[in-house]
Amino acid sequence: MRKNGRLTFFGWFAKITVILVIGFAMTLVCCAAVLTRPSASGDRGYSGILRIPEYDPPLSGLPNPDSEVRGVWIASVLNINFPSAAGLSANELRTELDTIVENCADVGFNAIYFQVRPSADSLCKSKYFPVSEFLTGIQGSELPDDFDPFEYIIKKAHSLDIKVHAWVNPYRVTTGTAEEPQHDINALSLSSPARMNPEWVVAYDDGRLYFNPGIPEVRELIAAGVRELTENYNCDGVVFDDYFYPYPVKDAVFDDAAQYEQYGGGFDSLADWRRDNVNQTVKACYEAVKDVSSYLEFGIAPFGIWQNNDGTNGGSDTNGLSSYRDIYCDTLAWVRGGYVDYVAPQLYWAFSTSVARFDVLSRWWNAQLDGYENVKLLISHGAYRISDWTDSNELAQQIAFARSLKNYRGGIMYGYASIAANERLCWDLLINSYREPLLCDPVVSNGATFEVVSPKSGTYLTGNGTYVIGNSDPALPLLLDGQPISRTRSGLFSAYFLLKNGVNTHVFTHNGTDYEYVINCGVKPASTENTYAQLSEFKIVSASPALDIANAGGTVINLSVTAPSRSAVSATLNGKTVNLTATIKPPNQGNYMSETYTGSLTIPAGSSGKVTDLGSIVFKAKRGKESDEFTGARVRVIGSGAAIGVRVVKDETELKVAENSWYYDDYTPAMAGMTDNAVSLSNGYYRLRMGGYLTASGCEETEPLNGISTVTGFDCDVGSRYTAMRFTGGIGIPLNGYIEDGRFILTLYNVDTDNIPNIELPPNPFFTAVEGSKSRKANSYYLKFTLKDLKNFYGFEFGYHDTGFTVSFLNPSGNAAGLRPLDGRVIIVDAGHGGIDPGALGPDGRRHEKDMNLDIALAAAEYLSKLGADVILTRNDDSTMSIYPRLELLEATIPDLCVSIHQNSLEYTSDATRVRGVVSLYFADSGYMLADTLGESLSRGLDRLERSVARQRLAMVRNVRFPSALVEVGFITCVEEYEQMLSQKNIEAAGRAIADGIVEFYRAQEKYISADAAGN
Repeated sequence: MRKNGRLTFFGWFAKITVILVIGFAMTLVCCAAVLTRPSASGDRGYSGILRIPEYDPPLSGLPNPDSEVRGVWIASVLNINFPSAAGLSANELRTELDTIVENCADVGFNAIYFQVRPSADSLCKSKYFPVSEFLTGIQGSELPDDFDPFEYIIKKAHSLDIKVHAWVNPYRVTTGTAEEPQHDINALSLSSPARMNPEWVVAYDDGRLYFNPGIPEVRELIAAGVRELTENYNCDGVVFDDYFYPYPVKDAVFDDAAQYEQYGGGFDSLADWRRDNVNQTVKACYEAVKDVSSYLEFGIAPFGIWQNNDGTNGGSDTNGLSSYRDIYCDTLAWVRGGYVDYVAPQLYWAFSTSVARFDVLSRWWNAQLDGYENVKLLISHGAYRISDWTDSNELAQQIAFARSLKNYRGGIMYGYASIAANERLCWDLLINSYREPLLCDPVVSNGATFEVVSPKSGTYLTGNGTYVIGNSDPALPLLLDGQPISRTRSGLFSAYFLLKNGVNTHVFTHNGTDYEYVINCGVKPASTENTYAQLSEFKIVSASPALDIANAGGTVINLSVTAPSRSAVSATLNGKTVNLTATIKPPNQGNYMSETYTGSLTIPAGSSGKVTDLGSIVFKAKRGKESDEFTGARVRVIGSGAAIGVRVVKDETELKVAENSWYYDDYTPAMAGMTDNAVSLSNGYYRLRMGGYLTASGCEETEPLNGISTVTGFDCDVGSRYTAMRFTGGIGIPLNGYIEDGRFILTLYNVDTDNIPNIELPPNPFFTAVEGSKSRKANSYYLKFTLKDLKNFYGFEFGYHDTGFTVSFLNPSGNAAGLRPLDGRVIIVDAGHGGIDPGALGPDGRRHEKDMNLDIALAAAEYLSKLGADVILTRNDDSTMSIYPRLELLEATIPDLCVSIHQNSLEYTSDATRVRGVVSLYFADSGYMLADTLGESLSRGLDRLERSVARQRLAMVRNVRFPSALVEVGFITCVEEYEQMLSQKNIEAAGRAIADGIVEFYRAQEKYISADAAGN
């Protein structure tokens, strides 16, 4: 037996003597022993230093006290987990306990919370409570063959370095239901304290009997039972669950009016008195535990919602039953009173549960323990709900999210049966989450100063609300408007404020110093001061048009010149001069104030069938003795029936729908060899007879084409790398390709639509059928190829040859054999942003998106190289690289695939406290499956929400010739995700996940090849 932390029948020196004689590895006073703890994998190679306070030896050889608690609830009530049925023999009970403990060790649990007292009864020897009916079938009977399950599981668990806490339900006496009540007190064992003291018991409309917490003798009984457990058993602590006063039943009354009359005189309400009764019980039990040993822990697993926030009570942003009001449990009083060692709130909801979100509640509990670091925060997770959750990875995401919280010290899983059955791979998920040891060391000062990083105080915003993210010293207290606020282990915080029109003021208090924070809701007043640009000298600094023009006679050319104010400005073309008019008319300040001059010229009529060169537009500016001249665009007039022939000389030349259209709405970029007639030239684009606008910088002029082309033949060859469709005839014709409604649409322009050859497809990886139709536009024809599988489409390209053109589709291909599955692959890894383009700023005010992107890109490149890939990085340092050199690298390389790495962020008006996860994006259809596999791999590798794959107009993923995807690894505006990426371990995990996702991309193609072969 233990008392006051010492063995009662040994003196200190006698203890040492016995230890030496019997060879126990008991550590002496003030020593530190290096211990080895089994891990889930079987390697079990965790080594940690056990810190031992003076004069109080450890209970047993258990893990480092700062180790993350990885616990599991083992429920005995109603035979949920143990025993599997009442009335088992001692050997059967022993076998079941062996299995439970060994399973726990294999998963990686280091703590078991064993329900030893489910209903005023006991699964161990007790002088206060009868043996449980869930153990023997008859309450109050003898233990089978004197076998004590609690004693046995402690010994078995400790042999595998697993702690055991006694789980006690303090007030519940029976477990009936409203439909089948158990209100007959005479049905209880004669030795039941409830039967012996029926005046202590209240029957409630939920079908159960409860001890009345308002009776002092009841509280004494509960405390005595707790003391008994800790004195008689070598357990590591005691824990209460959430059953105190019964959960409310509509219109039901818990009959304690007499006790309130007797004892409640000093309280303002029945509710306050009931809460005090519970507080007294909790405090008495804590003191009983600590009187036995200061090493023993006493904790409570309260219902997950303390109070719903009503604007004044400091509760959580939830909308459900609350323990404070409904079952009279004031967990914060226990924390602040110093009579719990840990709280393990039962957060059995998902991130997506609108009335009680996991992230909202875990942050709230984390905030409440700020300043009470002697109380551990353990999260109770609802593993039993894993089959009900939409996201199969929900549980792993909860663990990862909670680990970033400042006061988190571990978690406890409820749902042992689901885990043991590997329901929805729950067992595997936990082994993965527990694959590495984790120490939850006490948070220490990092020297950070308080700062709201974004948006800055004084910002003007429009909208209903704004998020706020910032940084603080985690070792120093932080309040927001007088209430604690959740922080990460680095001191990062986030909040969301509703805004009213005008000035919105909040106060942050960090280490006793107040910081006023202001957001202005509305439009910032415009400055009344006008500023005018000044030129350094008398000079024409720009003139438009500067690019060549070719158009029909009568076309109006709009002119614009920037030159010093108060100048005479003119433009001359083909002997005709026009004067330009000043438009800004600034005041006379300075010698060379900037002015814009505008006007127009009309192209004269041209000769029929000819293209006539009119020379260049010459702009002149003169003021007094100063003058300047600028030569602008060369102008040609295209007579009736005339045209300019153009040929594409540079692959990937833009072919636009209109001069001002966006790339993503345009035709497939033109490849070298495409030829057509241009009917005009302006602003750097040839307008073609097929209707598109071709970028002049990628073309050369040729003789005009006569007539339209005839496509005379077709064949299809399925090669090792490409499926090539070869057309004869139609030399150099414009082409367009895109996917729509499950079909690849190939459009042929400038062709004889009445003489398209018959298209017969051989067995191929992509298409099942093809049909043709004339376009509404003259001389264009649609070929519509029905796709077998939209995801398994990897890119296409056009090519021109002497006798026609080819459309080539990139074939599926698998991984290489052996340990280097990516041998021969050329992969471009793009670290987004860089240099003077930093991207979003992190909540610590130090790291930008560019830094995180580069770290992950370098990690991914290392893993990909080990897998055999030839990796090309768009940048490998903090250099500035605009989007155009990146695109040129893609076009010059034509890699097997490209991955662009970014971090997500939100507009201020969004609630960043509720948005997290991985987002995978693509634009060209060839990137769809790559984005999908990368998103899933990153979600699994980082235990983050996998948000839906989305199509988005992004430059790095627009090339149709190869698969490309952009991954937003996480939200830089989510402080918990940002906290995770401060760890090099998680940077490495992200890089590895990207590499794994690419391997899975090719593995999916292998599966598709096999399935397609079987189908054919």
